[in-house]
Amino acid sequence: MSHRREAKQQRRVALMEKRRKTDQVAAQIIQERNERRLAIIEDIKQKIAMIEEQESSSAVDSTEEEVSVSEVEVV
Repeated sequence: MSHRREAKQQRRVALMEKRRKTDQVAAQIIQERNERRLAIIEDIKQKIAMIEEQESSSAVDSTEEEVSVSEVEVV
């Protein structure tokens, strides 16, 4: 193989290796981002579950009373 072809082949190999490394880094960044998003979603789910539990277990405030429509004065 001529020196020129060998140099061209080496550049091609180097470029492919650089692309492979770049793809690996990008995949790692995407994976970390997805993991963070999943953690946030799980945290939100837990908060929603806590709120729903609090709402279902809390009794109606005893100071509230029902007022019939006939007692409401329309101005």
